[in-house]
Amino acid sequence: MSTQVDVRLENERSFHDDRYRDESREAQDKYYEGLEESDSRFRAFVDQFKPGDRVLELGCGIDSLAFSLAERGVEVVGIDISSVAVGLAQDEAARRGVDGVTFREMNAEVLEFEAASFEGVIGTAVLHHLDVMCAYSEMARILRPGGRSIFIEPLGHNPVINAYRNRTPGNRTEFEHPLRCEDFTLAQRYFDQVHVEMFHLFSIVSSPIAKRWWGRPIHRSLSWVDRRLLKISSRLRWHAWIAVAELRGPR
Repeated sequence: MSTQVDVRLENERSFHDDRYRDESREAQDKYYEGLEESDSRFRAFVDQFKPGDRVLELGCGIDSLAFSLAERGVEVVGIDISSVAVGLAQDEAARRGVDGVTFREMNAEVLEFEAASFEGVIGTAVLHHLDVMCAYSEMARILRPGGRSIFIEPLGHNPVINAYRNRTPGNRTEFEHPLRCEDFTLAQRYFDQVHVEMFHLFSIVSSPIAKRWWGRPIHRSLSWVDRRLLKISSRLRWHAWIAVAELRGPR
């Protein structure tokens, strides 16, 4: 008889296999057009890895960050629960002729690596699909002293965003959970430093028009408002859409 964990993992695997076979989220894509600020901050953290470092990427595919890291001399292992995602990543690596990167099908909650074998762990919108306590524990185990985990993730406190999520259940898995304050508090059990930055509060409204000539100034203005408010208001911070997190110093 399947346990709840088995059911959850199979749900995630099936959903992402289908997603990678036939991308069906085009209607949502417009909301991601104005995320340059959070994406840039995330990549700035990721770009701190040096040639010779070994980095694990949780979640992979043709848009994997593994390729750009490997081109800079970073050794990267990418994993995904979806065999389809892994196959696509392997095909893309072969097409690009990129060395120093491998991809494996694996459960991120039970990592098949030796302790203290990586300088870093990275992931794009993957933590909120996992049992975060298991993920934190495994990341802390496989990271070397001074290692870092870096993630960009959706947050789960904003009632307006949550209402939209509730109205569009087909766009996500049954068990995923946008991260909340307590998820980052939990990370403090496994890492010496937990640094979280929030992005996109009012600018969510203008994100779908962020790349149109007439929408760019609107989006820039709302993004400026967001930067100001998210710096000075701890209460509003948790109602933002996206968080970039750096977890440093595994315990």
